[in-house]
Amino acid sequence: MFDGTPTLRDIRARDELVASQEELLNEYRCWFGIDAHIVLGGCFGAPPTLEPTEAPEGAELLPIQAMYVVPRT
Repeated sequence: MFDGTPTLRDIRARDELVASQEELLNEYRCWFGIDAHIVLGGCFGAPPTLEPTEAPEGAELLPIQAMYVVPRT
């Protein structure tokens, strides 16, 4: 039972689940050719993206979450 304070084991399990979901999403991206250019390492039979993608204008990088927050316009 979860008591509201994640343990290191909980965090590790969450991170593994997220990584597995991302791998599956990347498989679908390659399979259907949708957003395949953002698959890390590229898709089989296609060259990988060599240049990093740019953050949207006005986005702020949050170091803790390591994700972009794009303000609504």
